[in-house]
Amino acid sequence: MATATLIKRLMRERPHLREPLQFYRRVSELWAASAPDDLTRVLVDPDDRPLRLARGWPLIDPPRFADADLSRTADTWRRLLALMRTRNPALAGAADAVDAAFGTGSRCAQHLAAMLGHQTVPPLPPTVPPDFTGYLVRLALRPSLVPLLIPLGEVFSDRAWNRPVCPLCGFPPGLAEELERGRRLFCSFCPAGWSYTVVGCAFCGNAAEQHLACAIEEVEPGYHVAICTRCKGYLKTVHAHEVGREIDPSLEDLVTVPLDHAAQLEGYLSPTAAVASAFEVRDDRAR
Repeated sequence: MATATLIKRLMRERPHLREPLQFYRRVSELWAASAPDDLTRVLVDPDDRPLRLARGWPLIDPPRFADADLSRTADTWRRLLALMRTRNPALAGAADAVDAAFGTGSRCAQHLAAMLGHQTVPPLPPTVPPDFTGYLVRLALRPSLVPLLIPLGEVFSDRAWNRPVCPLCGFPPGLAEELERGRRLFCSFCPAGWSYTVVGCAFCGNAAEQHLACAIEEVEPGYHVAICTRCKGYLKTVHAHEVGREIDPSLEDLVTVPLDHAAQLEGYLSPTAAVASAFEVRDDRAR
């Protein structure tokens, strides 16, 4: 089903999600019109890829972003900021602050490369939500990350991996699809997905039943939240046979916003916090 047709259907079925669904439609149009940057250089060398995956390490080597040309990503970033201002007035101030800090053109591209390479992040005022920048860079990079699924597929095996982190970028999952045997996890940062058959929390590895539960499933039909009371993490989970369509992780993430609100009101932590924290400047910067 075409994205525009599906979004119209979902707006009829879930009128309370009309605004985020309209936003997703605009983002999808922006992605389709965006030219990707060539990010193959941020991957480890081809000869090293099979061994790296065998050791449980993702293919993207973050420090390599520091030398990447992200000029097209910077242009997508700028258009996303403009979209944020028009679609969500509450975030207009945050968009202006981020725009001023990152700048435009080559300056913005350099700031993005440094941030993704775990070097520096332009200082932002406290009025900018902590996960706002991480969310923006995830959207801006998507057109350039999708082509990296091809070299990943050339060396990647679901069965050999079976880990709770993304084989392409190393981020935790942001969504899961329930399968007859195990789950299919979808990355909270990049467009990769992979099978995961290990029972237990996908964040801390806890398998003790007294700390695991499925909750808040009545908020959105066809979905539930898997929670872990030990690490306070939660993972939104979709049942494809109940929603009756092919899974689009980015769209499902928007459709299940009420699940995020419900889980966070109960004190559980979103995996997207890991995306934001990954771009903070730390003393233990990635080697």
